[in-house]
Amino acid sequence: MPFRNYYAVLGVAPNASQDDIKKKFRKLALLYHPDKNTESEFAVIRFREIQEAYENLSDTDKRIIYDRTWRNHYPNANLSVAEEISPAAILLKCKKLQQGIRDMDPFRVNKQHVQAELNKITDKNTIALLLFHNDTALNKEILQRVLEISNVLSRQNLLPIQNALIQLANNEPGLLAMIEKKMKQLKYRKLWEQYYPLLAFILAIIACVVIYYVSK
Repeated sequence: MPFRNYYAVLGVAPNASQDDIKKKFRKLALLYHPDKNTESEFAVIRFREIQEAYENLSDTDKRIIYDRTWRNHYPNANLSVAEEISPAAILLKCKKLQQGIRDMDPFRVNKQHVQAELNKITDKNTIALLLFHNDTALNKEILQRVLEISNVLSRQNLLPIQNALIQLANNEPGLLAMIEKKMKQLKYRKLWEQYYPLLAFILAIIACVVIYYVSK
């Protein structure tokens, strides 16, 4: 079972007081309680995660034991900074990734890192969270930023997250059209990159032939 960052689940800093942890739990429990979200499977799962996190962090002895393992997983983490699982946090992650790519030499971008980050941003749990909160403007911005970030990837690399983006578009024609346009752009770019060397070779041969006949 993968290690769970209970501080991120509750959206509190690792040095948060017990009172802060209790307040945040109550706020999230009210938001995701199954009784208020009877048709949302995501809310049920999220509520269980919140309960599990609170059970471990609200108990002093359990928290001490948990913190030892937490520090091994996050040795350089700032104890006063809260990492949050929320639509706003996902958007912020997109912005940071986007800015990092813009500031970097395009030939030195770590495409594997970009792919890994996009996979996290578009995994099923993240998409479910965004759809649950249903912030249309925020979801649109996230989708637009993900598509811009994908410019450094190939169409083949974007295919695995295409369905997630379509799901996030939530049947909005304009957003679906944006996704389709991006896929076509990457397809044409792949064809250009694939046949450009052959085209350059043919043009070089033609140029040589023309120069030969002109110089005769």
